[in-house]
Amino acid sequence: MADYISTEVSRNSLTFDKSAIEAGRGSESFTITVYNDSYKSKNDSCFASFQLSLVAPGVKQESAVDWYRLVPNVSSKIPPGDRTQFKVEIIDIPPVGEDFRGKIYLTALVYSPELRDDDRQSITLSIPGQNLPEVSVLKDHLDVLPNEQITVGVRLSNPKHDPINCAVQLRGIERSWITDGDIKKARLAPGQEQTLLFTCQIPAPALIAQRQYVLSFDLLQPVIKKAVGKSTVAILPAGHVNFSCDPTEYWIPHQPSRWLNPRRNEAVINASFDNQSNLAVEGYATITPPTKRRRILSRFLSRRRSAEPILVESVAMTPIVAPVVASVVASAQPVADESAFGGHAPIDPTTATAASSSLLESETVVVPPNQKVDLPILFQQRLPWLGWTRIRQFALEAFLLEPTVGSSIGLRTIEETAIETATEASSSLELIEQRTPSEIALENPSATLIVQIAPVIPFWLQLVGASVGALVLAIAAVLFTTKEHRAPVNAVQINGQGTEVISGSTDATLRRWQIKGDRLTSAGTLIREDKAIRAALYRPVDNDEVVAGFENGRIQVADEFSDRSSIFDAASDDRVFDIAFSRDARLLFSAHGSGQVHLWPSDPSTRTAFQENPLKSITFLDDDPITAIALLGASDSHLAIAGHYNQLAIVDLETDNQQLISAYEQGGQTDQILDLATAAAKPNRLITADSQGYISLWDMRACLQSPGECQPIDRWLAHDAQAVRAIASSQDGCYIASAGDDGRVMLWPLLTSGKRHPQAFEGRPLRQSSQTVNAVDIIQQRHRLHVVSGGDDHQVRLNTLRLSGNTQSFRQCAYTGR
Repeated sequence: MADYISTEVSRNSLTFDKSAIEAGRGSESFTITVYNDSYKSKNDSCFASFQLSLVAPGVKQESAVDWYRLVPNVSSKIPPGDRTQFKVEIIDIPPVGEDFRGKIYLTALVYSPELRDDDRQSITLSIPGQNLPEVSVLKDHLDVLPNEQITVGVRLSNPKHDPINCAVQLRGIERSWITDGDIKKARLAPGQEQTLLFTCQIPAPALIAQRQYVLSFDLLQPVIKKAVGKSTVAILPAGHVNFSCDPTEYWIPHQPSRWLNPRRNEAVINASFDNQSNLAVEGYATITPPTKRRRILSRFLSRRRSAEPILVESVAMTPIVAPVVASVVASAQPVADESAFGGHAPIDPTTATAASSSLLESETVVVPPNQKVDLPILFQQRLPWLGWTRIRQFALEAFLLEPTVGSSIGLRTIEETAIETATEASSSLELIEQRTPSEIALENPSATLIVQIAPVIPFWLQLVGASVGALVLAIAAVLFTTKEHRAPVNAVQINGQGTEVISGSTDATLRRWQIKGDRLTSAGTLIREDKAIRAALYRPVDNDEVVAGFENGRIQVADEFSDRSSIFDAASDDRVFDIAFSRDARLLFSAHGSGQVHLWPSDPSTRTAFQENPLKSITFLDDDPITAIALLGASDSHLAIAGHYNQLAIVDLETDNQQLISAYEQGGQTDQILDLATAAAKPNRLITADSQGYISLWDMRACLQSPGECQPIDRWLAHDAQAVRAIASSQDGCYIASAGDDGRVMLWPLLTSGKRHPQAFEGRPLRQSSQTVNAVDIIQQRHRLHVVSGGDDHQVRLNTLRLSGNTQSFRQCAYTGR
């Protein structure tokens, strides 16, 4: 491509002496001749105009200071092959830096918009020394309020013998606040002083934050020199914060129904801080509940510019306070659901960590200038079923903390680091004017919240349904205070004094009964679990504790007069079939379906609340299932174990040796010994009952003293040859009570030798039931016998037999019942 423009410069080296120019000795100038060479191309030949500009390194073309003059500014169009000439006059130093002295390499740039081509020439400009004015700031520091008009400035003086042209620019605040321009110019004669003033209008409080601004006075002429003077302007706190609450009266529910109101309802009362000041304030709110209500567990959480309330749980109310930042014009309306509060669920008062107090106080929230922070208060109420409208009043108060001078949130000026610069400069500035910061007032700081709570059932409907409700309550009271078992009874026992009875049932309860003459009265429930009870006993000696064996293998010891209890659990789902205490009540034996007998510590001073490891375990024969156990011997030295196939074994508790009683006729798979019993006064005698209907009395001394065969004293078929489910002996061993599948409870008087009494050889029926009787116990008092039984009919029954002429001597039996 051909060059369409060529130039010639008259001088390539210039020296600028400003003092000579000001003295009228002429200025530095040169000419540039420009040629239109478009004739070199036939296609592009045209008339063309030319523009000339001087470019100094580091100086923008749009600089506010004119440092050269150009004649003409733009040339007229000249034909191809013709030329034009520009005269350039240097009138000032290019604004390349503060106090610049030396050489500046200028570029003369010629451009033609028609030819779209340019040409350049290099020119060297030498600048000797230059006079500068002296600058001082009028005020180092100003304290101002929003909406005020202030005047700041600098004082210029010319200590030299030559006049100086000066230009000063004010920086550090928004340019729009400077009402008469941010650049002032002055011409100083030798020895002259002149003041340049800048008028600034401070905006309203809502548009300017409380903070410090650093004003910088920059010298633009004769040379560029930044920050020849500095001053700080402190914007003082001004304005107010308005606290509002709407509505102050609310119904729960919002619109009470004519029929039934929702059981759980809520009301939302929206309080807010509206900051119409220039200071970011910190505030909090308190709620004082009604003094007659129960104390409230409280915890408030608030996060800046977010809504994250924590439920304050009370018996009657549940206020929630949390911040929600919204615009001043329209604040966000709170929504009374969990999602509106950051997904936080209510705190359970039983696990809340906040301290109980009658004053509920939120954490401090930050309210930026010209912002509104909402505090939605959520009252969650479980409505009472009955009664009239309840009115609850809550005192709501708001407080502002002392503002921190210098803190700001929101507005910032052009200089992002103005505060830091002000802090560094303040140590060297003399304070000329200062005023005490104004206080931020809180308007409408308190309110009374009234919440009216309607019942679930309107009052008129309560009156109509009063009779029906009373009937329902009466029926419910009967259902929930039943005095009988709801499932078959599996175990019964009379305490040592003959005054109380316990019964265990498949309904998983252990009940207590009092003996009143010839009848039983309910005395409450001692144990209530979720598994069937298979065995139950009083703890001997004091009879102050009861023991229950459950279907899942667990054994529970419960105190009759307190909530204290202990659990023994060696293996899960290993059904307990029988339990037995040692005479001194220090050991507890439990028999399980797995063929294991476990020994547990039953002394309250040594046992623990929960124990999995027994003191000892005994395996019955070849892990055959166990149905019953009984301790033998005066010192409980042996244990009798019965099971399936009519197997009966004696275990020496010291050596763990087992001896199978072969005299008991072995049976088939469906044959089993169902129960064992001994008499406290005759510990060497054993009574057995089996599924074939046989009752047997054994003299076990031969088996206890040395290995040998034991023989039955007496054996007979009872209960119409149906299974004998339970058997019990009086303490002196003179009476036996039995219960079986035929639904009968029988009494068997014995002679001192252990055989059946001739006068009652076939036994004496005490009770007949249409269903199986599973459990029986007997106790002999001076003139009467008490026999208690329980069975599949869910009933616990008492039979009392009066005794006459009871004059038998020690260890002698005499049947005198009637």
